[in-house]
Amino acid sequence: MYLNKIVFSLSIFFSLTLFAQQTFPIDSSSKKITYYDVVKVDSTLKKSILQLNAEKWVENNLKIEEIKSDSNKVLGSGNMVMTEMKSLLEKTTGFFTFDFMVEVKDGKYRYMFTNFVFHKYTYDRYGKVQNETKKRMEEEKAAGWNRLWNKHKATVDLRVRALVVNLKDYMKVNPFTMPVEQKM
Repeated sequence: MYLNKIVFSLSIFFSLTLFAQQTFPIDSSSKKITYYDVVKVDSTLKKSILQLNAEKWVENNLKIEEIKSDSNKVLGSGNMVMTEMKSLLEKTTGFFTFDFMVEVKDGKYRYMFTNFVFHKYTYDRYGKVQNETKKRMEEEKAAGWNRLWNKHKATVDLRVRALVVNLKDYMKVNPFTMPVEQKM
């Protein structure tokens, strides 16, 4: 029984330590948190198909503030709403804005998510947004709301990593060779 308490205490300690020491991908030149990779796909996927896939993926998966598309790039900025549970109610604490880019070539593409900025809401006594504080995701501490700040940064990390996995799955599909459903 005593051994179970020790093991439980140690597991809690290590999980909190790992959470507190979470590392994010930092770009060496800009010193910003940047999710970036060059992905090779099937060589039969030409630039035009990858461009179409990228545009459809952005349309289906991101809350877009602005988007630009040319012959080989999809650029834009998006946002992610952040919430916190207060008693039984979910309260919006602000949102993260970010920039994204998907650049395509025959048989490969590159993606980048960067420039994460948190816009924290402050509410007045009537529940209306009083003002907005901006904070870059690279900043370590948030005086007075450090626990919430770390939670939001971890949430953004999970969401972006999930978006990347989704993007990789979406980009490797050739919509013109998919089997057509047959009606019976």
